[in-house]
Amino acid sequence: LLMGNVPLAEFEKDYADAKELAHLVTLQEGLLQETGDTMMLAGSEALQSANVVYASVRLAKEQKMPGAKALYETLREKNARISRRAAAKPKEAALD
Repeated sequence: LLMGNVPLAEFEKDYADAKELAHLVTLQEGLLQETGDTMMLAGSEALQSANVVYASVRLAKEQKMPGAKALYETLREKNARISRRAAAKPKEAALD
């Protein structure tokens, strides 16, 4: 039952457009989720590699290898800045 001022053809076109756009949004949300997951994995792997490098530099410093102490101090300062920045960010509320 349509009122006389609503053209049926226009309604059907708008409905079909809305349905297609809803489908595209669903596809984009899936892509966004997968991209976020990939980003998290890449970040985790990068952190693991950085930890290996940091441990190697720390060991080199302890063994008094030339230049290792300066490199260790540089890495330690960068790590401290990153940690302070992360601590200052508000925590996201857990999704229930």
